[in-house]
Amino acid sequence: MPTQTSAAELSAPAHPCPPDRRWLRWLASPWGVYLIGLTALLLTSALLLGFAPDTDSLRLQIRGTARSSLLFFLLAYTASAWHRLHRGPFTRWLLQRRRQWGLLFASSHTLHAAGIASLHAAASPALWAQLTSLPRWIIGGSGYLALMLLALSSSNAAVRWLGAARWQRLHRWGSHWLCLVFLLSCSKRVAG
Repeated sequence: MPTQTSAAELSAPAHPCPPDRRWLRWLASPWGVYLIGLTALLLTSALLLGFAPDTDSLRLQIRGTARSSLLFFLLAYTASAWHRLHRGPFTRWLLQRRRQWGLLFASSHTLHAAGIASLHAAASPALWAQLTSLPRWIIGGSGYLALMLLALSSSNAAVRWLGAARWQRLHRWGSHWLCLVFLLSCSKRVAG
């Protein structure tokens, strides 16, 4: 004897994940990836700094956030090229989350800037003078300006407000500029 289905059962959308596994699907969604990454960044920074930050722990936090920033930047910067070269589920997954990789980069680099500001407050003037120079401030400052412009315009509303062509131009030039800033920032480590 066939069973009758109610109207509510017919109108309910079929979900590809069983109810006990929907949280896994959410974690793999773009905003789930962002939330996991941001939580990991905040926890790692808190653990690196401990409860009483000194100059050594601040420098460790700055190096850690520089490395995580580079990782997130490279994921955002190369996602479309990887997908064009090697089409597949993984590169499609990376490409679909490119906005979140970019926002994770901005979040990580904001923690990096907070670490630099804290080091400036905690370090002796001699150490601070040894670690910084005017060209690094100019290069780094221009990179942060580009980063903030990209982060603030990483929404559908910003695309509509700027227009697709201007938004693409801003993100293309901004991401290329950030790549150059990373290269210039890392060149002293390779040369020295």
